[in-house]
Amino acid sequence: MTRAQDLQSFHGGAGSARARVGVLVEDLGDAYTARVVHAMHREGVARDVSVAFFVGGQLEVDRLRNDAFAVVSPESVDALLVLSIARGYGPDRMAELLRRFHPLPTCTIGFRCPGFPCVQVDNEPAMRAALEHLVRHHGRRRILFLRGPKSNTEANTRFAIYRDVLRRQEIRWDPALVVQGDFDEHSAERAMTDYVRTRGTDFDAVMAGNDSMALGALRALERAGARVPESLSLIGFDDVEVAWSASPPLSTVRQPFGELARAAFDVVLSEHAVSASELHTVTGELVLRRSCGCVSTAIERAGAAPSGGPAPSLEEAAREAVAVAEQWLVRAGAMPHHAGELVAALLHPSAERRNTVFSLLERIVADLTRGGTPVRNLQELLTELSASLRPALANAPEVRDNAELALHQARILCAEAAEREAASRAQEVQTQADALITAARALLTTFDVEALRRAVRSELPRLGVPACSLLLYDEPEASSSPRGSSPPEPPWALEVPLPELSRCLLAYEPTLAGSLTPGDEWVPTRRLWPSPRTARTTQTVHALCFDAERLGLLALDYVPGHGALHQAVAEMVSAALQGARLAQRLAEEAALRERVERQRLEQELEIAARIQSSILPRDVSVEGLEVVATMEPAAEVGGDYYDVLPFEGGAWIGIGDVAGHGLRPGIVMVMLQSVVAAVAALAPQTRPRDLIHVVNQVLYDNVRRRLEQNEHATLSVIRYRKDGSLSFAGAHEDLIIWRAATGKCELIPTDGTWVAATQDIDAVTHDHEARLTPGDVLVLYTDGALESQNAEGERFGMERLLALVERAGERPVAEIRDQVLSALRDFAPVRDDDVALLVARYRP
Repeated sequence: MTRAQDLQSFHGGAGSARARVGVLVEDLGDAYTARVVHAMHREGVARDVSVAFFVGGQLEVDRLRNDAFAVVSPESVDALLVLSIARGYGPDRMAELLRRFHPLPTCTIGFRCPGFPCVQVDNEPAMRAALEHLVRHHGRRRILFLRGPKSNTEANTRFAIYRDVLRRQEIRWDPALVVQGDFDEHSAERAMTDYVRTRGTDFDAVMAGNDSMALGALRALERAGARVPESLSLIGFDDVEVAWSASPPLSTVRQPFGELARAAFDVVLSEHAVSASELHTVTGELVLRRSCGCVSTAIERAGAAPSGGPAPSLEEAAREAVAVAEQWLVRAGAMPHHAGELVAALLHPSAERRNTVFSLLERIVADLTRGGTPVRNLQELLTELSASLRPALANAPEVRDNAELALHQARILCAEAAEREAASRAQEVQTQADALITAARALLTTFDVEALRRAVRSELPRLGVPACSLLLYDEPEASSSPRGSSPPEPPWALEVPLPELSRCLLAYEPTLAGSLTPGDEWVPTRRLWPSPRTARTTQTVHALCFDAERLGLLALDYVPGHGALHQAVAEMVSAALQGARLAQRLAEEAALRERVERQRLEQELEIAARIQSSILPRDVSVEGLEVVATMEPAAEVGGDYYDVLPFEGGAWIGIGDVAGHGLRPGIVMVMLQSVVAAVAALAPQTRPRDLIHVVNQVLYDNVRRRLEQNEHATLSVIRYRKDGSLSFAGAHEDLIIWRAATGKCELIPTDGTWVAATQDIDAVTHDHEARLTPGDVLVLYTDGALESQNAEGERFGMERLLALVERAGERPVAEIRDQVLSALRDFAPVRDDDVALLVARYRP
């Protein structure tokens, strides 16, 4: 009896709760983790074992999200797998953490930890093959190594192999050719850009520590005019999906994700005791594509010269072809028993058997689709089969013509299937983006917990989430901090016990006729669901949190390929829940207005100040822009708003002002920021006027119809691209651009009308264009900067602001900001309106 069967028996026998494997994972959004997660999901399906991915961010960095890890206990899972979740932890410190999960059978994946078994990829054979391929096949001698984090074991192993291969190939090691990255595209792109700027392309190949860094390096090299693979070879590591779709396609070391998952499950579900610190390894393989200068591994093999010996018999060639096909199908996650049938059908002299080939290929295509392997990769299998059979077919004319024709037609079938797959994926992405925008609008405009429950129940199934459980802790204790300061750092989740019971706001799954009503059931927090689930499941578990508050937990049934969607849903639910709580506080404050007017006003101002300070962006880093921004509050809190929302190749910048002072403008500002941020994240290439239209629809419905209030706001949104182009829409203050070429300021008016003032603003909302040239400075501000008055009642005005910017235009952006703010303070020591100021210099 296996451990999985033992556990099933323990839970009540066949047909009852299955063995449950938990997996600690940082995020679901990056390509490598997505492949690992999908492989583990498939392994759980194959073994009839339930799998739960606890998505908790980095330890001690994403402290509130770490609550997801705190759910893990013998009550929630029967065994535990751990991916890298702490980049700064050493092995001993990680071991101390994992001992907290005793007595769960625990295995690490990809990193060693004393006292615990480990499953990892043996980096050496394939990594060594990749480097030797660059040297021997392409004659590369100046190989730049793009290194992963020094705290990561696998990154250090790959670097050590690089050093050893250079030594064995008698290539002098140049420390300058080692460039530090962080296993992500952006760090690699920055590092490669800096290197090329200072040293040029004094290398002839790049070996990257993973595919993400290889793609970041590729962008930097293309921007610098270096041609890959014509003048430089490039190889990555992992073979994630972006490696297949890159241009040129990326040569890489393919990680055997399926084997990795299988070995990890073997360790924690084995009926035999596994010794502490036992190491289990699987081996990757070198996959050649265009980025190193080759065509593909399969084509390279097919084009290899014959061995010179006698041609194999047809039976010998068939056996070899079956072995080749079986290995390929296993790696690709398809059923290996198709291999023998496929080769037999190819070699049959009858034209009718070609239909059998096509039927088998259609079944293999279905397997690949379920396994997440691109259908276009099937061309590799056909090429390898052709290479295996070709020598024997030369001496067997009775089957050669039919076999060659069948292979040719099979390639056409595969190409058609790949086109259908690409079209289907594009449609799925568009449909999902539309559904996300709809869901964001529904969730972020709820004003009480009951409305949130209805919105979640309505929208999540439309997003393809088949089952969901939403737990709320007791009313959270809001952290308090002085206005303008950062909230206190929350305690590490594993050091703060979860509540024993949590309120199940909502639970739905296909087996339930309906969903729970709010407040009617309290459930054990670590169980996550109101009652044990008897069906096999794969789920993701997320902590719900906002600012410095721990709100609850969200469990979602996993759908292959939807990992990033799950994280977006968790973030939206967190923001909506906090918005509902804020709205609830507003209603409570309104009920006490007559009796405690002064107290109400003071509390409103405190809450509004907290909203205003906490909603501002912490990081305003944008590619090609040097950005500083600040908010200076007045005595009475207003509704000033700015935001910087980077996306690949640019950023959305928003500036606006909600009319009035106090809590209600603060609530409206939260709505405004949430809608802008959600649309910008889900559809970054949308037109500015369309974004303004969505904001107006949401705010008008919420403020005018639901709250029956009259708040409105000025708002301009700007879509910046790294080529310096600006597209903007919406009515706010004029844009100021200080032109480096002339040293003068250009005023660019914004047209349109307020948002939330009227239902239809399409006729007066238009997109406009502007462009920044190198050195130009963009200045955005709210009306507090112009309307500040001195003791004589004189306004600061536009002329003073322009003169200040022109005098300081050549100074760093921080100095420009500081000079403007200093002048405002000197001119009007006491102001009755907030001032928001953003200064950005374009440096491509």
